[in-house]
Amino acid sequence: MSRAPVPRTSSLARSGRLPKPIVRHLDELQVDGLTQAARVQAAAHVTQVSLRLVAALTVEEGLISIQCPRSAARCGLLVDNFTAVAAGLIAELGL
Repeated sequence: MSRAPVPRTSSLARSGRLPKPIVRHLDELQVDGLTQAARVQAAAHVTQVSLRLVAALTVEEGLISIQCPRSAARCGLLVDNFTAVAAGLIAELGL
């Protein structure tokens, strides 16, 4: 998403080219579009971070399982629980 400011359509109203109710409606649509774009970006970021963390935890699980085979099941359970929580948070974003 670009960091440049988005010009409001209300500048068109000042020029007299569009009626004010239409300009208001266009401004609302613009805000809605920006909100949806921000939600998509947030979901992508949460997903990316979650994938990285799950991968790191899986590596740790493997190393700990080698060092202490008795703890393999517990480590696997912790990684699986984290994965479920991360997936739940991503699902809450509704995307």
